[in-house]
Amino acid sequence: MKIATGPMGYEVGSREITIEITNLTNDYCLFNPKVYLESGETFNPPQPTVRPLKTGVYTFPKTSAEVTGSVGVMTYDLFERSRNDYIETLAVMFSVPWDYNLYKNWFAVGIYPKEKECDQTLYKEMYYQNNPQGFVREEANRSDFNLEGKSLDKRATMCPLGGAIIKLEVWDKLLSPLRTNKPVCHFTKSK
Repeated sequence: MKIATGPMGYEVGSREITIEITNLTNDYCLFNPKVYLESGETFNPPQPTVRPLKTGVYTFPKTSAEVTGSVGVMTYDLFERSRNDYIETLAVMFSVPWDYNLYKNWFAVGIYPKEKECDQTLYKEMYYQNNPQGFVREEANRSDFNLEGKSLDKRATMCPLGGAIIKLEVWDKLLSPLRTNKPVCHFTKSK
């Protein structure tokens, strides 16, 4: 009997998260990645640097032979090349649970002061905090959200499946006036 596998070679229906970060800036590098996993493991780790106009793709599957999902947070320092200095820290929280009877996929994107620790405290803040400050948290439902920062803007979306994907774009601030509160893409269920 052959078992169907997904794009990363895991069984279809297993729990994993793939995070795709696209750096659409001209002057910023995403540098010094850190990962904290509440559950799960690293299959495809974050690349050390995501330069302007490049994309990084990372995968965190559930831990083998355990009834857990893939849950955690990752950060990148935002390095401004013209200043030759770190300005802020970008954080991405993800939760792809094992049991969809009790939980749903959630994700959050935030901007913090530089050198923010990537640890259980950050994960819990981004997952549980009732009044988010400095980040946006959403249930994964295929719609997107915007997060405007001092220097950069972020757009993100996540699908609600067991083999979930987060797509995150980091933009220069100059595009902000073009944005509206309406999603760029509209998803509808097919009949």
